[in-house]
Amino acid sequence: MFEQVTETVRYAKAPTAIGVVTRGSDALLVDTGLDENLVRKVVNALANEGRTVRAIVNTHAHADHIGGNAFAVKRTGAKVVAPHYEHFFIERPDLEPWTLFGAAPPRALQGKFLQAQPSRVDHAVGGEGTQDVAGFQVRFHALPGHSVRQMGVEVDGVLFVGDAVLPPEVLSKYGLVFAVDPVAARASTERLLQLAPAHVVAYHGGLVSDLAGAVKANADAMREAEDALLARLRQGPAEDEELHAALMDRFPATARSLELHALNLATVRGYLAAMERAGRVEPFLEGPRLRWRAR
Repeated sequence: MFEQVTETVRYAKAPTAIGVVTRGSDALLVDTGLDENLVRKVVNALANEGRTVRAIVNTHAHADHIGGNAFAVKRTGAKVVAPHYEHFFIERPDLEPWTLFGAAPPRALQGKFLQAQPSRVDHAVGGEGTQDVAGFQVRFHALPGHSVRQMGVEVDGVLFVGDAVLPPEVLSKYGLVFAVDPVAARASTERLLQLAPAHVVAYHGGLVSDLAGAVKANADAMREAEDALLARLRQGPAEDEELHAALMDRFPATARSLELHALNLATVRGYLAAMERAGRVEPFLEGPRLRWRAR
């Protein structure tokens, strides 16, 4: 069930790539999947090898990265390490739908896709650098933007980048690259080329064979979305929902759900806020309506 990357590092072969690092009878996991299904198989496979999960490192707090934490901690007693600020959402995953909706969320936003089971966090990582995590030397790299404090996790020459890059099929399926700060997200994606680790594993898609190509595809997708929003605003003012609809019309085959609507709308607002900081657009009130216009 694993794809071997180096002698000590592998990942579960699934749409979501749980990283596994081993040393003797000890194992470290990088992210844990959407729920307990995949991580249960990983934990059981490691147990059959005579290994115990000693630690879990989460790249960030989105539900599909932390959903298996609770099971793995209960089964193995593993220590949980996560980026500072993200750890609040891991301990209180109900904050994610609250944040997206801006109020007590409807039931459609409280499923496991957005709200994982809560997990304790034993240590919150405050910045970049190398730390000892249950005997494993883990180097952390700041990759914010997709989430507030996403971090890359580098162990034994392999860099797990969370959602800093997505494969082409994910880009085409969802249309928008979700980000709370799309400009910072693009900068983090492009920074991967400077880090230049021996191997890169993306949470969606697994081992990245062409890092330069993947970075370009992701950065281009984010840049095109920003350009499309600005082009629409140059035609006249619009509300964020109008801009969201105009952008999603570019992706007629994109999956639709209330969860994805919330994520995409938040991303549109992230673009608008970033463009306002850059002096390219501005918000204004027209009666009771909040609208945006190009400057």
